[in-house]
Amino acid sequence: MRERKYWFVTRPKRRLDSVPQLLSTFDCVVQGGQWIGQRDIQRGYEDILEARGLKRRGERRDGSGSGGRTYGAWLKSLGLIFTRPNKQIALTLAGEALLNGTSTASEVLAQQVLKFQYPSAYSIGRSVKVSPDFRVHPFRLMLRLMNDPRIGYLDKEEIGLICAIKGTSDSDSCFVSLVDTILEYRGSDGRIDVDFKGEYGTSPENLLDVANTMQNWLEYTQLARREEGSSRLAIVDDERNRVRSILGTPATFIGHPEDEERFQRKYGLDPGHQKDTRDLSNAKTATARSMEELVMRTEYLKLIESGAYYGITADLVDAVSSRTGKTHGRVEQYLSANFAQRSIDEFYSNYIDMAFSGREQATDFEVATTTVFNEAFKLKATHLGQTGSVSAPDVLLVSDTEGWQGIVDTKAYPCYSITGDHHNRMCHNYVEKVGNYSDCPYPVGFYTYIAGGLCGTIDKQLEAEYEDCRVRGSAVTVRTFVEMAKRAESHPYPHSRLHDIFGIGRQILLADL
Repeated sequence: MRERKYWFVTRPKRRLDSVPQLLSTFDCVVQGGQWIGQRDIQRGYEDILEARGLKRRGERRDGSGSGGRTYGAWLKSLGLIFTRPNKQIALTLAGEALLNGTSTASEVLAQQVLKFQYPSAYSIGRSVKVSPDFRVHPFRLMLRLMNDPRIGYLDKEEIGLICAIKGTSDSDSCFVSLVDTILEYRGSDGRIDVDFKGEYGTSPENLLDVANTMQNWLEYTQLARREEGSSRLAIVDDERNRVRSILGTPATFIGHPEDEERFQRKYGLDPGHQKDTRDLSNAKTATARSMEELVMRTEYLKLIESGAYYGITADLVDAVSSRTGKTHGRVEQYLSANFAQRSIDEFYSNYIDMAFSGREQATDFEVATTTVFNEAFKLKATHLGQTGSVSAPDVLLVSDTEGWQGIVDTKAYPCYSITGDHHNRMCHNYVEKVGNYSDCPYPVGFYTYIAGGLCGTIDKQLEAEYEDCRVRGSAVTVRTFVEMAKRAESHPYPHSRLHDIFGIGRQILLADL
C-alpha cells in the first residue's frame, strides 16, 4: 500500500459515543483469545454489532469479516486494545477502565484523543501507513491553533486541506508555518491550488471526510464545538482555561510503535495509572459468570448513552433485565456494585453533549432537563414539549412548598440569543397564558433558558423581557447548570433559593450558586 502523506483516522462511525458498547461487545466476543486471522470471530463480531444496532445492516462487500476488522482497528487506534506476541488480544488499562466503571467514558476517551499521535502502533500498520515524516499530536495541534487569537477557529477545509498535510510536527516552526498558511488561505477567499491526488495520493473529498471525523472526535472531549450550521470548530469559552492548562504541559511522544504491546500499554494508560505493570501471561478464561456480566454490561452501556436514565434507577434495571433475561435482583446487584456513581457522571456528560446538538437531540435535551429538575433539585417537573396546538414551554416546574410555577425553555445552541420571536413567545404565550397549558393555580415565579452557550447580549435581552412581562427570568449555560445540579446532590437547595437563583434577572454565573 502507498504511504499516506496526511493525517488519517479510521471512521466506521464518525462519533465516539458508541465506543464503550463496541468495546464491550468486542470483549464479549473475543474473550482474550485471538483476533488476527480469525475470520469466523470477525464475522461473528460484525453480526452482533448489526443485531444490536451498533452497525448499519446492509450488503457486505465480502464475507471475510472486514467490517468487524474495521471496528477492531478503531478500538486499537484509540489505545483500548492490543495484540500480544502470542496473538492473543488484551485490553489496555484505559479499555478496562472504560468497561469496569472506574472512569467515565468521556474522561477516558478525551484523554485518549489528546494523547493520539503519529507515529503509533495503529498508524504504522500496513493498511494505514501514515508517513514517518509525521511526528505530531494532531488534536493538541488543532487546539493550539484555535487557542491562537490570530486563528480562533478551524473549519473543515483548514483541517483537511492544510493541517492534515502540513501539520507534520509539534514544533514551533511547524506551528508558525500553519498559522501563516491558514491566514493566507483566509485572505484568498478559500482558494487552494494543490494537486492533492498527484502530490498526496488522495482526493480533497477524502481529506475533508477525515477532517469532519477529527472535528467530531475533538468535540467529544467537550473542549471545542462547531458553530451551529457551520463547519467552524472553536474552543468552548468555559473551557479556555482548561485548554491553556493542557497546552501548558508539553506533550511527550510514546516510543517504539513497532512493538505493539509496549506502545499500547503506554498509550492506553487510564487516568488512574502512570504505568501498566499487569502480568498478562495467563490467558483470560471465560466463565458463566463473566459472560453473564459482559452481557449485562453491554446492554447497560447502550442504554446509558441515551441520557434517559439518572443513576441506577428501577427503570434502568428493568430495561437491562428485559434485554438480557437476567433477574432484576441480579442486574441491580451487578450495576450497583460497578456503575453507581459512573452512571450519574455519564448522564451529565451525555447531557452536556445534547446541549450543543442543535435539532438532532433537542427533544432528548428537554427530557433530560426534566430529569435533572426532578432528581437533583427535587422539584415537580413535567416535560411539555409540543403540547398539541397550545404554545407551551419545554418544561414546567411546580413548588408546592413555596407556591410558584417555573418555566424552562431549553436551547441546544452553542451561542443562544433571545430573538424577537422567542421574546414574544416567552412573554405573551408562556408567562401571560400559563393557564393554557398548566392546571396549577400558582403564579409564575420565574422563567429560565438553559443552553449550550450564551451570547453576550443575553443580559440586556432578559432585561427587555422583564420590562414586557414583569416576571424576572434568567439564562444559564449547561455547564453552570450541571455544576449547580452536582452541588445539589450533597447540599440540596431550598425551593426558595432556587426561586432566587432562577429569577436573578440575568445570566446565572458560578458565583451565584
